[in-house]
Amino acid sequence: MHDKESIARLNSLLSAQEAEHVQPEDRVFILTSADLRQILQEASEPLLARIKDLEDGSIQLAKKVSDLEATQDTLGDNQLIQLRIIKEIKDRAGDTGETEMDRCQKLMRYLGARPDHKASLETLRGVLGISDSLLSQAIKALQKEHPGGYVIRRIRGERDGRKRELAEVRQIL
Repeated sequence: MHDKESIARLNSLLSAQEAEHVQPEDRVFILTSADLRQILQEASEPLLARIKDLEDGSIQLAKKVSDLEATQDTLGDNQLIQLRIIKEIKDRAGDTGETEMDRCQKLMRYLGARPDHKASLETLRGVLGISDSLLSQAIKALQKEHPGGYVIRRIRGERDGRKRELAEVRQIL
């Protein structure tokens, strides 16, 4: 009731002319602090809920970033390990293995036992019982262990120019 009296007093202060020009939405009204508090609370609740949702989303994104950084660190470590292993394998590939050394010894004994100290690659492959690629590796190892001591050349007098032989260099002269 107090509010109605206040509004009536305010309206009486306005002149008749001013009262005609005042639009209904421009009229003066009085709110209690409780009413104002309720209006502000109702208006702010959706905004506060949205802010909470954004904060929760931000926390989840921060966790995902942290997880991705940890994964990236792990991948980097794994890549470093892989590179080290590849380097070790390449370094070992340069070393002559025990099997290759055995094959080199067999090649040397076989060529040394032959009167002309040479043999076709086909014959050597059969003697050692290995494939072309393994024979090639064994010959490379032999040439590495005895630089200039063994050569691969075309077989003289052979019509097929693709056939090759392994020969000791000291016996070629």
